[in-house]
Amino acid sequence: MNSTKPLIPVLKTNFDLQRVLKQAHAEEWNELSLINNNLAISNRVFDQQIIDYLNIAERCFRISSPLSFGNFNVIKNLKTLSLFFFQIGAEGAQTIAQLQNLTSLNLIENQIGDEGAQAIAQLQNLTSLNLTGNQIGDEGAQAIAQLQNLTSLNLTGNQIGDEGAQAIAQLQNLTSLNLNRNEIGDEGAQAIAQLQNLTSLNLDWNEIGDEGAQAIAQLQNLTSLNLDRNQIGVEGAQAIAQLQNLTSLDLYRNQIGDEGAQAIAQLQNLTSLNLDGNQIGDEGAQAIAQLQNLTSLNLHWNQIGAEGAQAIAQLQNLTSLNLDWNQIGAEGAQAIAQLQNLTSLNLDRNQIGVEGAQAIAQLQNLTSLNLTGNQIGAEGVQAIAQLQNLTSLNLDGNEIGDEGAQAIAQLQNLTSLKLHWNQIGDEGAQAIAQLQNLTSLNLDWNEIGDEGAQAIAQLQNLTSLDLDGNQIGDEGAQAIAQLQNLTSLNLHGNQIGDEGAKTLLELLCSLSRKISITYLNLKNNNISGLMLLKEVLDTTDAQSILAAYRRFTDSEKQQNNEPLNEAKLLVVGHEDVGKTSLIKFLAKGETCDPQEKKTVGVDIREKIETHTWAPENTNIILNIWDFGGQLMMHQTHRFFFTERSLYLIVLSDRTEDEKKSAHSWLRTIQSHGRESPVIIVINKSDEGKQSLQLNEVGLKKDYPNIICFHRTSCTKGEFAKQSIDSLKIIISTALFNEEQLKEIHDPIPNSWKRVKNSLEDQSAQNNVLKHSDFIKLCEIPDSNETIELIDNPDEQRALLRLLNKLGVIVSHGLDNNSPAAFKEIVLLNPNWITDAIYKLLNSQLISHQNGEFSRQQMAKILDGTIYPKETYEYILSMMESDEIGLCFEIPNSNHEKYLIPEALTPNEPEYQYFFSDSLRFRFSYDFLPTGLIPRFIVNSFGNLTAKKTLWRTGCLLEAASCPIVVKGNNDKNVVDIFVSGKAQYRRSALSIIINTLEIVHTLFPEAGAEARVPMPSLPEVDVGYNHLLKLESKYGPEHEFEPEDADRLYTVKELLDGIRFDNSISTEKSREKNYSLDGLSSIHMGDYSQINIGESRQNQINSVQNHQSPNKSFKSTVISWPYISIAAGIITSIFILIMILLPSNAWRAYLGLPIGGGMLVAIWTFFRDPKYYYRRLLSYIISFGLAVIATGVSFDAYFRTDTSQGGIRWDGSISFGFYFVWAICITVFVVADFLTNNRQDS
Repeated sequence: MNSTKPLIPVLKTNFDLQRVLKQAHAEEWNELSLINNNLAISNRVFDQQIIDYLNIAERCFRISSPLSFGNFNVIKNLKTLSLFFFQIGAEGAQTIAQLQNLTSLNLIENQIGDEGAQAIAQLQNLTSLNLTGNQIGDEGAQAIAQLQNLTSLNLTGNQIGDEGAQAIAQLQNLTSLNLNRNEIGDEGAQAIAQLQNLTSLNLDWNEIGDEGAQAIAQLQNLTSLNLDRNQIGVEGAQAIAQLQNLTSLDLYRNQIGDEGAQAIAQLQNLTSLNLDGNQIGDEGAQAIAQLQNLTSLNLHWNQIGAEGAQAIAQLQNLTSLNLDWNQIGAEGAQAIAQLQNLTSLNLDRNQIGVEGAQAIAQLQNLTSLNLTGNQIGAEGVQAIAQLQNLTSLNLDGNEIGDEGAQAIAQLQNLTSLKLHWNQIGDEGAQAIAQLQNLTSLNLDWNEIGDEGAQAIAQLQNLTSLDLDGNQIGDEGAQAIAQLQNLTSLNLHGNQIGDEGAKTLLELLCSLSRKISITYLNLKNNNISGLMLLKEVLDTTDAQSILAAYRRFTDSEKQQNNEPLNEAKLLVVGHEDVGKTSLIKFLAKGETCDPQEKKTVGVDIREKIETHTWAPENTNIILNIWDFGGQLMMHQTHRFFFTERSLYLIVLSDRTEDEKKSAHSWLRTIQSHGRESPVIIVINKSDEGKQSLQLNEVGLKKDYPNIICFHRTSCTKGEFAKQSIDSLKIIISTALFNEEQLKEIHDPIPNSWKRVKNSLEDQSAQNNVLKHSDFIKLCEIPDSNETIELIDNPDEQRALLRLLNKLGVIVSHGLDNNSPAAFKEIVLLNPNWITDAIYKLLNSQLISHQNGEFSRQQMAKILDGTIYPKETYEYILSMMESDEIGLCFEIPNSNHEKYLIPEALTPNEPEYQYFFSDSLRFRFSYDFLPTGLIPRFIVNSFGNLTAKKTLWRTGCLLEAASCPIVVKGNNDKNVVDIFVSGKAQYRRSALSIIINTLEIVHTLFPEAGAEARVPMPSLPEVDVGYNHLLKLESKYGPEHEFEPEDADRLYTVKELLDGIRFDNSISTEKSREKNYSLDGLSSIHMGDYSQINIGESRQNQINSVQNHQSPNKSFKSTVISWPYISIAAGIITSIFILIMILLPSNAWRAYLGLPIGGGMLVAIWTFFRDPKYYYRRLLSYIISFGLAVIATGVSFDAYFRTDTSQGGIRWDGSISFGFYFVWAICITVFVVADFLTNNRQDS
C-alpha cells in the first residue's frame, strides 16, 4: 500500500477526475486531496466513481474539494468522512446526520453553527469528532454532549463559554479534548476537571487564570497539556507541577516567571516544554536545566542571558531548542554548542556575533538553524557553512553580502533558505543557484538584478520563491517564468514592465505546467494598464490574475474591448462646508439653497458628462460621491475610499479650524486612496474673500498628490460662476492628464463592461445583490446579446475585485477568511449599509442601554421592508469588520448581544484606581481620530473588567492579573495607559495593551501615532520610547540626560525599566521598511507579546551617528575625568603653596574643612543618587583633599628672625591616622570612577 501522504493532482475536467480515481483504486491510495481544483463535478461522477471506490476498497479517502453528495444510498455505510473548508452550513450538517454509521467525522471550517451541531448530535456511533471553526456556541456544545461514545473531541475556534464547558464535562469517555480559542474561563476549566479519563487537553487561549489551572491539576492522567495564551501565574504553575505524568506541557505567553519555572522543574517526565514569553530569567533557566528528559524546549522571548544558556547546556538530550529573542550573546552560544544532539536550533536576535556563529558550527547534527538578526556577517556564515546536514537555514538581516552567499552555496542539502535583507547582489545569487535541492527560497530586499534572477531560474525544484524589493526587470522575470514547479511567487516592488509580465503570465498560463500557481504578487512594478489593469494585479490570487489575463489577451486580439473612460469624484469635508451645494453647482449649475438638507451617509450622482467642462479633453463620465460630514460617520466613509479616484477636500473659508481638518482628510486619503490626486477647495469664499489662509507650500511638500488649491462660492454672482467654471476646468484637466488617473483610459473587455452596466442598472432598484445572482449575471447574458460568457470562477473573482475598486459595487467576500455573510452579498447601494449603521449609532434605545443591543432589538430600529432579518448578519459583520470596526459581539452571548462603543456615554464614570502607583505609557498623535478609542475597545473586549467600566474615550481592563486604565484625550491628542497590580506582571499587561493599540494603529495610519514614556515624577512631560532606545544603543543604559521640561536628570535605564519590550514600537512617523539587528516582524492577533517593529536597534545606531545628544550639556562635558584631573592638580598646587607659607597650627585647621566637607557631600550624593554625574562631583571634591593627605606627611613651617627653614616630620597624631585611612578610601573611589568612565566612553 502506498504512503498515506495525500496526492494533490491538477484536474481540469471530470474525465481527469475519473482517471485519477481509477489510479487511486489501482494503487490503493489511502488519501486523495482535490484542493485548489475548481471543478464543477456532477453528482453522477461523485456517486459512480468516488463512492464506488470507497466501498470496493473498504477504505475511506479524505476528500478535500467542493463536492455534492448525490445519492446517499450509495454511501450509507460510510464510517469516516472529512470535509475541510466547504462551508456546508447547518443544512449540510443535517444531510451528514443521515450517515448513522459514521464513527469519525471531520468538518473543519464549515460554519455549521449551533443548528448544525444539534444535527450532528444524532450520530451516536461517533468516537472521534472535529468541528474546528464552526461558530458553535454553548447551545451547540450542549447538543454535542449527547454523544457519549466520543473519545476524541476538537472544538477549536468556536464561541463556547463556561456553560458549554459544563455540558462537555458529561462526556466521561473522552481521552482527548481540544477547546483551543474559546471562552470557557476559570469556571469552564473547573468543569473540565471532572473528565478524569483525559490524557490530552488543549485549552489554549481561554482566559484561564490560576484558579482554572488549580482545577486542571486534578486531572492526574494527563500526559499532554496546552494552556498557552492564558493568564496563569506562579500559583497556577505550582498547581500544574502536581501533574507528574505529563510528558508535554505548553504554557506559551503566560506569566509564570522564575518562581513558576522552578515549580515546573518538578515535572521530571517532561520531554517537551514550551515556556515562550513567560518573563523567565537566568534563575528560571537554571531550574529548567533539571529536566534531563527534555528533548524539545522553547524559551522564546524571555530574559535569559549567558548564565541561563550555560545552564540549558546541561540538557544533553535536547534535539530541538528555541531561545530566540533572549540575550545570550556569544558566551551563551558557546555554551549551547555543547548540545551535540541538537537537530533544530533557533537563536533569532540574540547578538551572538561572529564568535557565537563559530561556536554553533560545532553542532554537526543540526538540520534546521535560525540565526536571524545576529550580526554574524560573512565571517560567521563561513563557519556555519561547515554544517553540512542543514536542510533549513534562516540568516535574515545579517549583512552577509555576496561573500556570505558564496559560503552558503556549500550547503548542498538545503531545501529551505531565507536570506532577507542581506545586501546580496547578482554574484551572491549566482552562488545560491548551486543549491539544486532548494524548494523554498527567500531573497527579498536584497540587490539582485536580471543576472541574479537568471541564475536563480536554474533552481528547478523551487516551489516557493520570494524576490520582493530587488531590481529585477523584464529579462529576469522572463527567466523566473521557466520555474515549472512554483506554487508561490513574489516579485513585488521590482522593475518589471509589460514585456516581462507578458512572458511571465503566458508561461504561468501554459497548459504544460504540472502544478498550478496559487500565490502571485506583481504589485508595484512598471506594468501598464494596457496589458492588465492595476486593479486586477492588486491581489495575490494567482488564478484570478491568470484568468483575467487570458480574457484581456483574447479581447485585445478580437478587438472586443474599449476604454472605460469613467471615474469617481469623492467629495469629503466636515459638516456645513457646502459640499452638496458645490456638487449641485458643478452638475446642474444650481446655486446654494439655504434650506438644503444635510447629507447623511453617501449621496451618489452618476453619469455626469464632462465634455462641456473643457472641450479640448476627452469626455469622461464622472460619478460624484457626496459624503456626509457628520463626525460619527467618518468611520464608515473610509470603507468606500478607493484608488483610481479624484478627491475634493472641501473646507469653509469661514472657519479657522479647517486647517486641522485639511491635514486630517489628507492623511485619510493618503492611507486609503494612496496617491490619488486631491483638489483642496476653500468654499464659501463669497465675493473672493480669503479669511482662511493655508500653508499651501508646506501642504504640497507633505502631500505631493495635491493638484491645487481653489476658492469657490456657491452663491449668486459673477465670482461664484467663475469659481465653479474654473473648478470644472481643473477637474477635467486632472481626469485627462494626471498620471495617477491614467487607468481610466485603459481598455477593458466588453464582456466585463456588460456586467458592470447591468449592475449599475440594478442598483436603481436593488440595494443588495446575492453572490449567486452575480454569478448568473456573468454566466447568462441578456437574451438579445451574443457576447461571451464569464463562466470561470477565477475570472469572476477578478471582475468582482475590479468592480469593487471602481466603486460600482462593494464586495468584501474576496478573501478566504472573509465572513460567510460577506461572501453571500454584493452591495449595490452604499447608503443601504451607511443608513443602517447611522440608525444604530443614533438609536436612543441603544444609547439608554449604554451601547448594548440585541439582534432582536435591531427589528425595532431598522425598517423591516428595507432590512429583513436575513440581512442582519451582513450588517453586523460589516460593523465588526476591520474597515469599520464599530461594534463587537458580547462574549458568551451566542451571537445575540453586541456593543457599540460610539454609543457609550461621553462622561468618564467614577471608579477606584491608584494612578500615583501605576506604570505609565503614552501614545501621542498628530490628531486623535474619533473612532480610535472605540475601535480599541472593540479589539479589547476580551480584557474588559467584569463590571464593564467603559465610556466613549476610555475603559477599565484587566490583563496578566493587572488592572489597567486606558484613556484618550482629544484636546491633547494622546492616549494614556495606566497599569497597576504586581510589579512582575505589569510589563506583560502593558505589552498586551500596546499590542492591541498597534493593531488599531494600522487601521488609522493617518493619525501619526508615536510611543512615548511619561516622566515618573512629572507625568505631563514625556520622551519618545524609540528615542530612549537610540540613546541606550549609543551611550548605554546608565546614560544621563534631562528631557525637555523635566524636573531633574534621568538615566535611560530608569525610564525604560518596567516598559522595555523586545524592540522599538512602530509609529506612522517612521514606518519605513528597515531591517537589521531586530529584524522585521508582524503583529499577530492575540499574540500578546509581539509588538510590531519599526526601526531596529542597529538602524537606530546608524540613524544617530551624526546626532548630537541633547544631554551633552555643560555639566556632562566639563565634569569628566580629564577636567577633574587638571582641576585637582591646579587646586592642589595652590593649596600646598598656601600651607607652606602658613604656620602648622593654621594649615592643619584649614585642611580639616575640605576633607570634612568632602566626606559629607560624598555620603549625601552616594546615598541620594549614585549616578555618573554625582560620582564625578564626588571625585572632584575628594581629590581636592587627596592631593595633600596622600603625601603621608605633615609640614612644619616656621619663620626665624634672620633665617627661614622648612622642616618635614612624621605626625603620629590621631587626626593624621584618620586622614591617612580616608586617603585610601578616596583612592579607591577615584580609580573606580575612572575605570567606569573609561568603559562607558569605549
